[in-house]
Amino acid sequence: MYVIRLGVGGGYLGVGGDAAAVSFWVGSAGASRGVPMWTGIAGAFSVWAAEAVLGSVGASGGVLVWVGSAGAVLGSAGDVVGVSVWAGDVEGDSVWAGDPRHVLVWVRDTRGVSVWVGSVGAVSVWVRDTRVVSVCVGSTGAVLGSMGASGGVLVWVGSAGDVVGVSVWAGDVGGDSVWAGDPRHVLVWVRDTRGVSVWVRSVGVVSVWVRDTRGVSVCVGSARAVLGSVGASGGVLVWVRSAGAVFVWVDPSVWAASKP
Repeated sequence: MYVIRLGVGGGYLGVGGDAAAVSFWVGSAGASRGVPMWTGIAGAFSVWAAEAVLGSVGASGGVLVWVGSAGAVLGSAGDVVGVSVWAGDVEGDSVWAGDPRHVLVWVRDTRGVSVWVGSVGAVSVWVRDTRVVSVCVGSTGAVLGSMGASGGVLVWVGSAGDVVGVSVWAGDVGGDSVWAGDPRHVLVWVRDTRGVSVWVRSVGVVSVWVRDTRGVSVCVGSARAVLGSVGASGGVLVWVRSAGAVFVWVDPSVWAASKP
C-alpha cells in the first residue's frame, strides 16, 4: 500500500494497492474550483466539479457520492456532512443523492477498495486489499474507523502521509472482535452478542450503534462523535452527525434523518 498527496491546501489524495485494488484521485493542485477525477481499475471515470453533488464509479454495484465546498473539493471547509438517499441505478451503477450542503459519503467498488470520506474538514480513506491490510488516510484530528476483518492490521496515517498509529486485532473476547493500538489515534471497535456495536475513541467519546428486531439501525453518539459503522444487510453505513442529528437506517436503499 502507498499513499500519495497531490497538490497543497485543497489538494487531493491518491491511494494505491495491488493490481486487484487500485484507485486514485487526480486534480489540479490547489485550484479553488478544480476538477478531480476518480478512476478504478476497470477504467471508468467520474468527473467532479468543486461543488458537484453526485456521480458513479462506473463499476457494477459501485457507489460514489461526493459533495465539495466552494474552494475546497475535499471538504476542508467542514460542511461535508448530512444524509444521502439512494437515487437508483445509472447504467448499472448505484447513485446516492442528497442535499448538496449536507451529504455523507461512502465509496465502495467491486474490486475490494473501500473509501470513506468524512466530515468536519477531514478526508479519511480506508483501503482493504487482499492481504487483509487496512490503511486509513486522513486528518489526525478526525480519524474514522472501520470494522475491519478478523485479523489483520489497521494503520492510521496522517494527512501528510505520516503514520500516526497502528492498531492490531487483539482477538475475540466473548465473541467480540477487539482492535487495540496506540491510544492517541486509534479507535476500538467492540461488538457484543446482542448486536450492539460500540466505538470508543481515545478521548473518551463513545458512539453506540444498535440494530433492533424491527430492522431499524440507529447510531447515537455525543456531539463530539463523528463515527461510522458498517452494519445490516447490503453494507449499510450509519453515521452520527456532530450537530446531534441521528441518521436512522430504514431500508438498505433508503436513508432518513431525524432529530434525537
